[in-house]
Amino acid sequence: MRIKDLPLRWILLGAIVIPFAVHRIRLGLRTTEESVRARIEYITGALEARQAKRIRKAVAREFVDESSRYSRRDIVDAARYLTMGSTRYRATLDPVDGVQFLSPPDENAKAVTVRIHCLIDTREREADYEPWWDLEFTADFERQEGTWRVVATRDVNHEDRPAGY
Repeated sequence: MRIKDLPLRWILLGAIVIPFAVHRIRLGLRTTEESVRARIEYITGALEARQAKRIRKAVAREFVDESSRYSRRDIVDAARYLTMGSTRYRATLDPVDGVQFLSPPDENAKAVTVRIHCLIDTREREADYEPWWDLEFTADFERQEGTWRVVATRDVNHEDRPAGY
C-alpha cells in the first residue's frame, strides 16, 4: 500500500499519535532519579516562565512545610505573587549541590527525600538579574498517580528570604 492510497485522516492521526507515543515511552524509560530531577527542573522553570500553575501541579494537596506550617494554598499564593507584576524571577539549581538524594532513588520507589539548593535571581524590566534568595531546603517527593509531587518540605532557610515576601 502506498501513502497516497491512505486516507488523509489516517495520515493525520499517525502524525499526532506517533510523537505522543514516543514521548510517553521515553518518560516511562526514565529512572526514578531522572524523573525527580525533571520534576524539580519543571518547578524551577515555572518562575521564569511566569506560570504559577506549574508549581501548583507539582505540589501535593496535602503539602505542608514542617517549619513554617505553610500549606499548598500558601505556596500557590506565593507563586502567583512572584509570577505577577513587573518583577521577573529566575530559579536555577546550584551547579555543585543543586540536587542531592538523601534516600536511595531505586526504580520501585514510591517516595524519595531530596536536598535542594536553588539560586533565585530577580530583575526589573530591562535590568540584569541580581541574586535574590539562596534557597536551601529538604523536600519529600511522592509518586501520586504516576507523577512525582512535593508532599513536604523542611529545613527551609526562611530566615534568609528577602523582605517583601
